[in-house]
This record gives sequence, structure tokens and C-alpha cells, in this order.
Amino acid sequence: MYYPLAVFTSVFALLPIIGNLAAETPAVLLEKAIHAEESAGDVNEAIRLYQQIVNDAQANRQYVAQAQYRLGLCLQKVNRLNEAQAAFDRLISEFPEQKELIAQARKLMPAPAFPEIVGCRIRETLSLRLEPPRPGWEKETPTREFTISEYTIVNIKWDLDPALAAKTQSFALHVDDFGSYLPAASARSHEVGGPESKSGASPGLKASSDSRDLTAGNYTIRIGAYDAKKKTFGVDGDHLIAVATAKLTVKPLPRTQINVSSIKPDGTIESRFVGQQTNDDLRDVTSNSFVNDDTINVTAMSDDDGRPLKFTTRHDRQRGFYRHEVTLNRPVPPGKPLLYANEITAGGGIRPVAGKPDEFQFHMKHWPATGEPTRRIEIYRLPKGAELLETTPKDMARRTVNEHIELFVEKMIPAGGNILTAFRYRLPGAVLASRPVTATQPGIEPMKLKPATWSDGEVMRLRIRSEAGGEIGTVLYSSEAIKAGTKDAWRIESTMVIAMVDMLQFTRVDAER
Repeated sequence: MYYPLAVFTSVFALLPIIGNLAAETPAVLLEKAIHAEESAGDVNEAIRLYQQIVNDAQANRQYVAQAQYRLGLCLQKVNRLNEAQAAFDRLISEFPEQKELIAQARKLMPAPAFPEIVGCRIRETLSLRLEPPRPGWEKETPTREFTISEYTIVNIKWDLDPALAAKTQSFALHVDDFGSYLPAASARSHEVGGPESKSGASPGLKASSDSRDLTAGNYTIRIGAYDAKKKTFGVDGDHLIAVATAKLTVKPLPRTQINVSSIKPDGTIESRFVGQQTNDDLRDVTSNSFVNDDTINVTAMSDDDGRPLKFTTRHDRQRGFYRHEVTLNRPVPPGKPLLYANEITAGGGIRPVAGKPDEFQFHMKHWPATGEPTRRIEIYRLPKGAELLETTPKDMARRTVNEHIELFVEKMIPAGGNILTAFRYRLPGAVLASRPVTATQPGIEPMKLKPATWSDGEVMRLRIRSEAGGEIGTVLYSSEAIKAGTKDAWRIESTMVIAMVDMLQFTRVDAER
């Protein structure tokens, strides 16, 4: 009698443990996550549970696919759109058999978020919806989260139910110590940051008499709708009929390069280049300089206020590039941003595809050469009527605006790193310009081409020395006679290595013989 009793007692003691294990199976976790999302309204808890399921390597694929799909939905609800995109991408790539879920995910995937460039800054739009205030709303942690960089123009937009809108007499917008009263009941947006408005028509949110910029830190956005005309600093409960809150994280400005290019039918590229960097010196910055090759013509420069910048251009014949010296309109103190824009016309970037009439290609590997991590943003607008054939990277964002295909890529490039951008398109009847656009500033002579003096298989090695005379790198040039389709061509390759800044640059040019 004793032995069976001992067995029974031991089994009974294990029942709670078995029950706990069962409660944590993917099926149960999925049920708990759906309840948290749809019934309890606790989206953050649902995200935690869905992530637990998708990270379980032993879980049933059906449960993981469901969790992956719902994770994307929840991330969209809290405005973590990049993470939502990644969740849907993983569903599509890892669960191809889930055709219905994939179809739903594709419908919900956000359209490519092309950055909006205004002057020398990026404008970010933050959208919120006002709801009737719940008891204790002032102490609730915001569920919406946004992240931007310093010196971004923040466009805060909101909407609310038509019945509440009909009762609204005024709005109040408060971003911590930045506050604004908006008496017009029709207002639905407001901007924070950017250069001062000379007309005063767009007041913005001012930290002081000469600044509207949100510096690095964490902020809380509050928007209130009132059924009375009132003027208040902040958002309070008196006459409040709808409210929205969100967390805003402002990160320090990274070194940023923005290139917005419009490609003409003849292959000429008109670009606006925007540079953003913080003055990390101990002294004011009063000038700036940069170099480019002879295919690039800088036609104008401007500062953050849109005022023209004076610059001079000098051709360095020995090194084979143009050096531009820029005088700033006002000094940039230490810790403040240097924001400027160049208007550029360039030729030679678009080339025909050998053996394929009406097909053209662009291929550029860019090294920022800043010596620090650099945020690189590139936007390309193809000629009207162009058919896009392929891109590198393959998942390059694209959209169509006024019958023009636009491409967008963004990358944080590590120090010494690079970004490769390439695309190929078809444009029937297009004829490229006969020669590249060359610099036309006074006193500069366009480069004249001469017959090739090299031979097949020739290699030339050059040592790079600093101004002090020390050797800092090497450049290797090679020439090879090749066939490009049915035509005889030269293939010229160059490799530059500068070890002290961890820089490696490779260039290849195929030219008809």
C-alpha cells in the first residue's frame, strides 16, 4: 500500500509544475498576447509576448507566423514603423507558405517613407489622433513614440472625431518647455524647429527669442482640444474635450550627407547636396572647403536661412580636382550646427548599357571621407517615362510622383566605409549628352581629352604623401583591352588605400577604344 501511495503523491506534487509549463506553450502565449492586444488594450505587453513566441526556435511554425504577423500590427500601432516593416519582411521571407498572412501583411506594410528635405534640414511629420480624456490621463505613460535628430523641422499633425471637432474652439500644443496656443479651431498642424520665419506667419515653438530647435533629450508632446477659447501654457483639464500624448526622443545630430538628384533624359544630373555637421572644434567656424572632380559643376551655395554663400573654385591640376572654398555668412560657434546646401550639375554618371539599346545605368560607390560615422541619404528621380529594371540594393525604396519614378536609400556609414548605389532603367529614344558637364567658373578651362597613351596590361603605382612629406597611402592604376559587347574597349581600374583613415576606394571605367 505504501508504494502506490508514494507514486500517487509524487504525481500530484508535479501537477502544478506541469500546469505552469503548459501555460507557457506557444499556443497559450499566442492566446494571452491576442487578449492583451485586443481585449486589455495593452499593446506593449502583446509585443513582449509575440516576441517571445517568434524567438522560440522550437515553436510550431503556424504559431510563429501568426505571432510574426501580429507583432508587425502592434509595432505599427505604437508607431515603431521601421520595426513593423522588419517584422513583415521576416514573415514574407521565412514563411512563404503563409500566403493569406503575407497578402494581409503586404496591404499593411507602410509606403516608403521618403524624407522631406526643406532648405538645409529634414522635415519629419508626426501624426497623432486626439481622443476624449480618460481619468488620470495626465499621469499615463504615452504609448506613441517618435525619434528624430537635432535640427530637424518637426511638423506635428493631428485629427479628431468630427463630432468633437465641431465643438472645438481652440487647441493647445505643449512639448515640455516649448508651448503654443492655437486660437484657430481649424488648425490641424504646427511646426517645431527650423530657421526663424522672417514674416512671422509661422510662429513655431520658441525656446528663446532666437531659437526654435529641440536639443538632444526626451520630451513629451501634449495636444489638447477645448470647447472654449482659452489661452494656456501647457495642456490642462479645464474645458478639455480631447487630448493626445506622445514621447519624443531627440538624438544628437549625426554627420549627415543628403543628395537629391534629378536625372534628365540626356543623362545630365541636377542635384542638391545638403551637408549637416556639428562644429566640434573649440573655435568658431567661419569657412568651409570641399573638392570634386571635373564632371561636377557647383552652380550655387546657400546657408540654413536660404541666403547665398560666397565661394571660390580653384583647379588643382597636379591632383586633378577642383577645390571650393566657402565663406560662411556668420560664424558657427562650437557645438552648433553647420548646415549648407550646394546646387550641382553633373555629367557622365549615366551610361548606356552595352548591347542593349534604350537601356541606361548609374553606378556609384561613395566614401564620405569624413573620418567619422556618417548618415548618407540619397534620392534619385528618373526621367519621365523611364522603366526601372533593377536596383542595388535590391530593396531600394521607390515611388511614383507626377509620372517620375523616385528611388531612396539611407545608410549609416561607419568611418572608412562606403555606400554602393546602382540602378538600370529603360528610356526609349533617349540620347545621352555627347560629353560630361564641366565646371564653368571664371578662369577654369574644361578638361580636354587626348589619345590614350597606355598599353594593354600596364600597371602604375603611385605613393600618396601628406603635406608633411610622410607616405600615407597608395594608388594603383591598371589598363586592360576588353570586348564590351561587339566593341573594343579599355577597362581602367584604380584602387586607392589610405591606411591612416581606414579608407579603400575602387573605381572601374570601361571606355570605347
